[in-house]
Amino acid sequence: MDKKCVVCGKMFKTKGKEITCSEECKLKRRRQTQRDFVIKHGKITEHTKTCVICGKTFSTYREKQITCSKECNYQNTRNNIKKHQIENKDIRNARRNEKYVSQQISRTFTCKVCNKEFVAEHKRSICSDECRKEQLKVNRNKNKIIGGFNNED
Repeated sequence: MDKKCVVCGKMFKTKGKEITCSEECKLKRRRQTQRDFVIKHGKITEHTKTCVICGKTFSTYREKQITCSKECNYQNTRNNIKKHQIENKDIRNARRNEKYVSQQISRTFTCKVCNKEFVAEHKRSICSDECRKEQLKVNRNKNKIIGGFNNED
């Protein structure tokens, strides 16, 4: 038996009481029926609004909806994230600085080269550039001797 779908108007074959041609049309009809019932009994009302992104006029049952489509909603979310980041940049930077300063703990170490004590925030074994250069010279000489021959002869 041929019937006309009440949602999309297509003709379809059926053996039973179906009034929709597909599951998709069945879901659309169910949503529309539920919406009509709620509107009829005064639980919600339809609102006509203007999209904050593109400026189009749209109808919605949601009182807090401010965008007309998924694309506009996505753009609105991106704009809000950027706005929030700009507004809170100083607060974020201040928190990072506080955290960094609180992690810095000065300790006393002894230099391997000159045996002087020095203060540093992180573990170090050498106190200055002069001592670092001196240690490099010593290490080079050790490597020459360990290699089995001495080039100083």
